[in-house]
Amino acid sequence: MAAAAAAAAASAVGLHLPSFDVEYITTVDDANKRLLAIHDGMSIGLDVEWTTDNTPGAKKTRGQRNTEQRLQASTVTDFAISWDVVKLRLVQIYCGNSTVYVLDIPAMKGFAISPPSVSTDADGCTDFPHELERICLSKDIIKAGTGIYNDAGRIWKDFRINMFSCVELGLACKIVYPEDMKPHAFFSELVSLAGIAEHVCSIKLDKTHHETDWSNPVLSSEQLLYAATDAYASFESYRRIQLEIDSSEYDISSDWYTFDVVGNIRVKSGTAIKWKADCCWWEEEGFVGRR
Repeated sequence: MAAAAAAAAASAVGLHLPSFDVEYITTVDDANKRLLAIHDGMSIGLDVEWTTDNTPGAKKTRGQRNTEQRLQASTVTDFAISWDVVKLRLVQIYCGNSTVYVLDIPAMKGFAISPPSVSTDADGCTDFPHELERICLSKDIIKAGTGIYNDAGRIWKDFRINMFSCVELGLACKIVYPEDMKPHAFFSELVSLAGIAEHVCSIKLDKTHHETDWSNPVLSSEQLLYAATDAYASFESYRRIQLEIDSSEYDISSDWYTFDVVGNIRVKSGTAIKWKADCCWWEEEGFVGRR
């Protein structure tokens, strides 16, 4: 989707966005080539979309799906991708280069010809881009998003890939704008991306496709724009929030809003210590003041 088309589509649904390209990627090789541009020291906006039912054709009962998913989630060693229970549909990444990469992960099944990564399916075929895996595992590439623990957890459940250096924008924005972002709520209560983007970047996100069906074999241009916009807004919001943090007169710990996701558990970055959302500026009644 070209920049002009993206801008026109954004205007049509009432978004206020600069022009940006949306590159829809459906092969492992194309994904690996594009993601080579993302290296240590960079920050990215990351977002994920997944399906509620990824079994085309004959439907399985909820009980059958839940049983399969529990079995998949309990498998730590000798892991192989089981496409019957994979829910991940899209991974969207923006690094400030004017192009949002939208990776259609199920579309890549069976088309891997690049060097193998640690994740293979039952036939030994690599179907997850190894450059995306590298980005997830890098401790020197910041992955910023709202509800990013859920996104990282989805990737781990489906592909057993951890994610390091995760920034939770829903917390970082509260630290920078504590009087404006849910000041009377627990610190752990996240602010939505729509709320963050509008407050921080004056971007009004359209959430028409929030409940969209991501299991459709062919996604519409509106769905792709919706997905790409979240990654774009995440990056721009993070960039501005981090500038405020870096220039703050207060002592702000990155531990308040940054963590690793290892084995689907949040841990303090670089440690095995369990992480929880905590900031000394908040008490049970909400924000009490900068200290």
